[in-house]
This record gives sequence, C-alpha cells and structure tokens, in this order.
Amino acid sequence: MGAQPREHNESATPPERDAGANYSSQRRTFDQQRREAEERLKRASAASEEAARRARSIADEVKESTKAVEDAKLAVAKATKELESLFREPPATE
Repeated sequence: MGAQPREHNESATPPERDAGANYSSQRRTFDQQRREAEERLKRASAASEEAARRARSIADEVKESTKAVEDAKLAVAKATKELESLFREPPATE
C-alpha cells in the first residue's frame, strides 16, 4: 500500500496567512495587556503617592501631639512644684 494523496481543501487558509493573522492577534493582545498594565501602574503610583502624603501628614500630627504632651508634662511639673512650695510655706497670719 502506498501513501494516499491528501485531499486539497480550497477553503483552507495557507499556513503563512494563518501565522500572520495569529501574530497580528497576539500583537493586539500584547498591546492591550501592556496598556492595561500601564494603567494599573499609573493608578498604583497615584495611590502610593497619596498614601505617602497621608503618612507624612500623620507623622506631622504625631510630632505636634508629642510636643503638646511634653509641654503638658512640663506644665504639670511646674504646677506640682508651685503647690509643694505653697504647702511648705507657713500660713499667712492676719
């Protein structure tokens, strides 16, 4: 038995044209994926910048709050010393 000849299908697309169409489709998919990735990167960068800005703002608030607490401690210490000195002094006589 010999090899049987293949049937010729007139409607079949030549392999070269299939490869070109496949490449074009892959290229469109790649370009779309690239654009989507660039958009995600842009959104993530914006979110990161906003988070950094908020973190700096919070750090500034913490710094101010720490200063206020230190000032309050000094005021309490000063008031305590004043009270102690008042209790040590003899009462004023009339």
